Amino acid sequence: MIALWAMSVAPFQGANHTALAQDNRAIVEIGVEKMSGYTQYRIGGRGTLSDGHSREYPSPLSELTFPLYVYFFSIGFIAEFEEDFRVSARAKTNIDTRAGKMRDADWGVYYIDGWPEDSNGVPQPGNTPARIDTLDILSRSDAELRAYIGECDFLYFAYNGRTLQLGGGASFTYYSFSYVVSNFDQWYPSSGYYYGTSFPSDIERRVALTYDIQYYVPALLLAGGVKIGREASILAQASFSPYVRAFDFDVHIARDKLCRSSYTGVSFGGSLAARWNVTREVSIGLFGQYQYIQARGEQRQYFYDNTGNYFIASIDAWVKSEQVSGGLTVGYSFE
Repeated sequence: MIALWAMSVAPFQGANHTALAQDNRAIVEIGVEKMSGYTQYRIGGRGTLSDGHSREYPSPLSELTFPLYVYFFSIGFIAEFEEDFRVSARAKTNIDTRAGKMRDADWGVYYIDGWPEDSNGVPQPGNTPARIDTLDILSRSDAELRAYIGECDFLYFAYNGRTLQLGGGASFTYYSFSYVVSNFDQWYPSSGYYYGTSFPSDIERRVALTYDIQYYVPALLLAGGVKIGREASILAQASFSPYVRAFDFDVHIARDKLCRSSYTGVSFGGSLAARWNVTREVSIGLFGQYQYIQARGEQRQYFYDNTGNYFIASIDAWVKSEQVSGGLTVGYSFE
């Protein structure tokens, strides 16, 4: 929160948590926020092998969910003009790197491979027919995250009354999440169904995979605010993006395998911010926000070694992020 707060996967795009404008002024602002959420990708459905043959795979076939439970520090700049216009920009990065547990799940593994097998390794699907929907492999691992978020927005208040403001605008938000996943605990939920006994879990204390994803989110904004004298204000915003782009890169170190994907989708979110002007120059703000991103595309898979990459297959892929966040800002204004 993929939720990714973005899918703004940190704060809501364009929701820069500033007070409603009162004079022409520039504001420098710093903030701290807590984010909760995830970014997730799954594959399945139509796949094409390197020899050109296509087939249908379970959907989902594999699903990886990466946590977004971290604190962020932000610094931003806001320019307000005649109580009607606002332009802002903000950059954020996470303070702590331990994001939580990554979950990796695989379905229909026995179905794809024609399992289960007898004691000689010969497939025996007639004994216990393999099902396409069994959860066959499940693992949880430690996830460390380095995140960067950049956002900018423009707001115009078409109605500007004594206490009420209504308007809209546009924003753009960039998210970059880089994970290092290690210390995985893997077990086999369906082994009892196929073999009559549960397999023991596998535990490995090493780096298992790395994962990088970037979201590009242009959005349209609707905004409404209430001014409480010159001392306080409340601002609510809603965003919608009809065109989101995302790109990810997944390296399964233990299997010498890498995956690249590109996606197109949509995003929506909302935020609520309150600000109190402590003095004419200094202000304190509180905010909360929600963001959701969803996109679809294709994943291309490769084996790799020290001589290069070797294409294996392509398959349908989906990505989504959901985030919720809240925090505190402190601003200093120049008029």
